[in-house]
Amino acid sequence: MFLAVAGCGRLGFDTVDPADGALAELEPPPGCEGPDEDGDRWPDACDNCPVDPNSDQHDLGEDEAGEIADGVGDACDPRPALAGDFIGLVEMHNDEGAYNLYDAYSLSGTGALRLGSLTGPGSASYVSPPRVTRVDTTYTIVDSSNLLQWMGVWTDNGPNDSMFLESTWQPGLPASVWRIKESSSSGDRYSTDISGPLRLGAGQRFRVVGDTERVSGTDQKLTWTDRVTGTSVSTSLALQIPRFNSGFLEGYRAIVDFEYFVTYAVR
Repeated sequence: MFLAVAGCGRLGFDTVDPADGALAELEPPPGCEGPDEDGDRWPDACDNCPVDPNSDQHDLGEDEAGEIADGVGDACDPRPALAGDFIGLVEMHNDEGAYNLYDAYSLSGTGALRLGSLTGPGSASYVSPPRVTRVDTTYTIVDSSNLLQWMGVWTDNGPNDSMFLESTWQPGLPASVWRIKESSSSGDRYSTDISGPLRLGAGQRFRVVGDTERVSGTDQKLTWTDRVTGTSVSTSLALQIPRFNSGFLEGYRAIVDFEYFVTYAVR
């Protein structure tokens, strides 16, 4: 399943009953059906936070700050008190059958976009909203080699200015690491490493969220969460890329199931 959303917001955010100022009880609108990634009874197609449970669909942060609600729920809004954010791209990989996305093929019943091989790379490209605030993906490692391997998501602004939210492992390292990598005409630069498991292997499930300087005010930020243990750690890198044009998800010398990929942006 591929769902791209561009606009001011999404269906299903809070309304206030003018009679008493209380939140009106909302249900998914008629005709809104299908997979529900976060299990909050709001199908992905009309959920204002498709990968963060928010059955109340609260979108109150802007209103409380004297701004107009932008349609991104408070549970996932990268800038909950500032108007103008929208969910720019949603790739939900939760169909039961095989499907094709950007020439990358899934396997029937995997419920994810399966990329990479034990001998080389595999990637799926995407067109990015230009003013990204956040990228968010969760993936599971299916298998991995005993060689140098990595996986993650690129955000690109042309050949001379790109950022990779990556995990990597290779023989000789004391543990796997997560980090931000900047590739530019002056060479590669890295954030401080986040130490992960001793190595990357089958059955591990991770969430990687990258916030840009439009959210933090200064630096790019990566937050890594082990979705099995609940461990969550962040790192940052002073890096300003004014626009994102495209990017890709990648698995290299590892087979990786990307369960979803969501980008948020600001007008």
